[in-house]
Amino acid sequence: MIARLQSGRRRKQALVTLILTATAIAFAGCKSSATIAPAGDFLYYAIGSSQAINKVATGDLGPPTTFTLPGARPAAGLISPDGSKVYIADYSDPAVITTLRSSDMQELAHSTLTSGQISTAVISPDGVYGYFGGETGIVTQVRLATLE
Repeated sequence: MIARLQSGRRRKQALVTLILTATAIAFAGCKSSATIAPAGDFLYYAIGSSQAINKVATGDLGPPTTFTLPGARPAAGLISPDGSKVYIADYSDPAVITTLRSSDMQELAHSTLTSGQISTAVISPDGVYGYFGGETGIVTQVRLATLE
C-alpha cells in the first residue's frame, strides 16, 4: 500500500509539474508541446524556441534525456500506440518529421512533408496514420511506417 501511495504522489507531482510548466510557458508567450506515452511512464516535451525534445520518467521526474532536432524547433509530436517510436514535426516550411526510437531517443529517420508549417498532429487509433495540420488549414495524412 505504501508503494502505491508513493507512486500516486509521484504521478501527482508529475502532473503538477506539467501544469506549472504549461502555465509559465503561457504567461511567457512561448510555444511548447507535451505528450505522455501510452503507458503513462514517460513525458515528452519541448519548451519555447529550443530545438530540444526532452523525455522524463513520470515516476521519478529525474533528469531528462534530450534529443536536439537538426532543423527548426519542435511543433507537434506523436507517440506510436506501443510507445516504441516518437514522431516529431518541426516548425520549418515545409515541415520535417523526425522519427526517434523512444527507448534511447536515437534518430531512426526524417522525412520532409510537402505542405507548409505544422502546428498540430494526431495519430489514428490503430497507429497506422499520423495527421499533421498547419496554419494554412491543410491536413496531411502520413502512413507512419513510411517514416521509419
